[in-house]
Amino acid sequence: MKEKKTIDQIILTLDSLVSDGEKLKCGQFTKSIAADGKVLSWLESNYPEAFDFSGLSKKERDLIDLCIMRSSTINIKRGYTPECNGLKYLMDSCILCSTFLEEYKNKEVNQPEESAQV
Repeated sequence: MKEKKTIDQIILTLDSLVSDGEKLKCGQFTKSIAADGKVLSWLESNYPEAFDFSGLSKKERDLIDLCIMRSSTINIKRGYTPECNGLKYLMDSCILCSTFLEEYKNKEVNQPEESAQV
């Protein structure tokens, strides 16, 4: 049986693919493992025993892929950052991390926020 993985577990498995504290330029990361930018699909294909994202919606998958691709550096290190729900553990230098988390937390809201800053 394939166990479903949480985002934190995704990150832990990614961590095992590189050395502790190793930094990968985003371009190198996406070209080497997921040239089409579909990082989650790549993980499912190459590590089927570890990853099953069937529980995520297409929007969630796209958000995670986009956030990883847009980050200038992916700094994978051992540790957990609770204030970032564990995502900063993967995207230590990602300027979109907080934006992504807000969207992810509000994923059930299907309409754009119209009460933005005036």
